[in-house]
Amino acid sequence: MAENRAAAIGGYFELELPNGPGLLHSDAYQYQSARAALHALLLAVRPKRVWVPAYICDAMLSPFYALGIAPVIYYLTESLDVEASVELRANELLLYVNYFGLQRGNEINLMNRFSREQLIFDRSQAFFAERESVLACIYSPRKFFGVADGGLLLTYARVGNPARAAALEEGMYAHLITRTVDSPEAGYTQFQCAESLLADTNPREMSALSKKTLIGIDYNHARQVRNENFTFLHQRLRQFNALPINLSACNGPLCYPLLLKGKRLADFLIAQRVYLPTYWEDARVRAMAGSIEMVMIDHCLPLPCDQRYGKEEMVRVANLVLAGIADGLGHNSD
Repeated sequence: MAENRAAAIGGYFELELPNGPGLLHSDAYQYQSARAALHALLLAVRPKRVWVPAYICDAMLSPFYALGIAPVIYYLTESLDVEASVELRANELLLYVNYFGLQRGNEINLMNRFSREQLIFDRSQAFFAERESVLACIYSPRKFFGVADGGLLLTYARVGNPARAAALEEGMYAHLITRTVDSPEAGYTQFQCAESLLADTNPREMSALSKKTLIGIDYNHARQVRNENFTFLHQRLRQFNALPINLSACNGPLCYPLLLKGKRLADFLIAQRVYLPTYWEDARVRAMAGSIEMVMIDHCLPLPCDQRYGKEEMVRVANLVLAGIADGLGHNSD
């Protein structure tokens, strides 16, 4: 008897997720990760060379090596803009990271400086940034929301459809479930395992579960909460922050980047269960001594300000930072 593929009715319940207004950037190509989205773009365009910032994670370099395209490293100015010495020739592209979701001004500078057809904007840290008329914009929803995979590519280049998503890997969502019912510490090893499952950059579809989850998110609410939390932290901490911040560029930022000398402050916050990533330790091999890249790696504290938290949590974070500074654990000068 032939298998009946009509839609099933009845039986046990599936994981129930809310319906919402739909995926932000819904017209994007949908891949398993931002690095896979970049892989698909490079595969379609086949540039001769691509200029890439030294201050970027190794994961975003892996598609270049997989495709035999040697990236050309460039360095940043103190304002995290592209250094003036960079010039693009024919069949060359430039990839720029919108760091922390706060570099709208630098993106505009680049669109005025170079041909837009030669620009790739990496918005892995700027999910809410709107589409630009450049070659491509790449987004990473899993850095902003509770999904295990996902990478979005907005481009006018003719990109082939990704391979069908593989079945959900065992444990791919385990860290998300563990944190929901337990604690971040309990699920950290599972989180590391889930990250390792995304190492392969060969383009595949985003998983159906991530798509379903992202459809149900209230993006306007998430953006508003991030903006409010960011503004609160800036009001409390800006006198200590050596990184120039333009509040008018705040548009659902990734975090509040506090540039403050002193590794001990980071250790103090982590001991108080305020967990901070490092962007990016693996970039150290590309950074020059004394450069802004090295300063950011060593001293930038990405304070959480996302939609999971409200005023109470932001007060706690700010008070802990201020207490640490008062105890001499961090300062904004050498």
